Amino acid sequence: MTSVFGAVLSNDRTAADSGIRERLHHIHAVQSAYFTIWTRAELKYKEVSAFEDSAALARWGREQHRRMARFLAGLTEEKLDQIAVLPWAERLSAQFGTVHDSTVAETLMQVPWHSTNHRGQVLTKLREMGSEPPTLDFIAWVWMGKPAAKWPDN
Repeated sequence: MTSVFGAVLSNDRTAADSGIRERLHHIHAVQSAYFTIWTRAELKYKEVSAFEDSAALARWGREQHRRMARFLAGLTEEKLDQIAVLPWAERLSAQFGTVHDSTVAETLMQVPWHSTNHRGQVLTKLREMGSEPPTLDFIAWVWMGKPAAKWPDN
């Protein structure tokens, strides 16, 4: 299974597309934000302009993937039940009214769902630009024996 970044970087046109870069940046910026919530670290937002190209963005995504894997390996039931304090909850109250607490477990579900939505947008853009998008179906991953993530440089 080819990675989304692998598909993007395999074509100079798609690698340079600002819409694709912005969407991939958004995916990893949100993942990074939730990671800082779970680990109670300081949020250090990086603008898309901080990355010289899509390959640099892919390296950032890969490092986040590694950090996330280490975090997930150390999760306990106690940690899953903790409240995930969202620094942007006040902003959301304008849209949703009262924003109720969510647990680490609930926000752990949000991250892949959010990412999947935006990866689908990237795949649509790849197809519109004449590239063949990779298969992202969960069941296809299972059928393939659950291979490790493939990043452009592995």
